[in-house]
Amino acid sequence: MKKIFLILFLSCLICFKVEAEDISEDGNYTISLHINNPPAYTVRLPQTLDVSNTSTVLTFYVRGDIYADQTLNVSFAQNVTLSDSTNTVPVYITQDKSSWSYSELSGSYSSSTVVITHSELNAGVWTGRLDVSISLLGV
Repeated sequence: MKKIFLILFLSCLICFKVEAEDISEDGNYTISLHINNPPAYTVRLPQTLDVSNTSTVLTFYVRGDIYADQTLNVSFAQNVTLSDSTNTVPVYITQDKSSWSYSELSGSYSSSTVVITHSELNAGVWTGRLDVSISLLGV
């Protein structure tokens, strides 16, 4: 183990040559430190949702670590319909929050809601699709 450390140490000395002009007048040398942690986020959404009631609340969750000048956006489509074999009815989407800043996100999930409403439906098998746009804006 000591041999490996010694070899690595000597390799570093060979790779990083310190010239006299790099040393300050007081004999100090500065090494720049660098970390590159890219932004990361998670959005938890259901795959399917029963909207049998005329008003349904969809709860979703966000968390993350993003750059200070970025925002995480989660937007639900507004042009949504439910259809059966012969009819199509509009669905209305009300979203309480769509954007999170750096200071609002953390390692813990925070929740947000979307209210999905539609008129009373006749008997039938009704289906629809709710598209969600997730984006990181900024840098």
